[in-house]
Amino acid sequence: MMESYWPTVLDDPNASRHGMEHAKWLQDVKKIVISGTMEKAEWNNTMLINDKIAEEIKALKEQPGKNLVIFGSPGAAKTLLELGLINEFLLTICPVVLGSGKSAFDGVVE
Repeated sequence: MMESYWPTVLDDPNASRHGMEHAKWLQDVKKIVISGTMEKAEWNNTMLINDKIAEEIKALKEQPGKNLVIFGSPGAAKTLLELGLINEFLLTICPVVLGSGKSAFDGVVE
């Protein structure tokens, strides 16, 4: 969903300054997509992980640099939590409730 939206902001003459800055940042930042259905990642600086999730993430965590951050993916968060690959949680709380959906902690945290 992010790939289908944010690159379009770069070509939108009506985009807000904040939207444009965020779109530029997203275009350049390293992105990791964990998916069992995607076959190819085409967005700039995107790495696709289809299998061997634990091995791939462990290898990324061993590289020098900053932390890995999960944006908006309860499925990926739950998978990484189950694999013991999350060291720290920094939760952003948004005052919006969107009904039912995937819980990042269902069955993992009591």
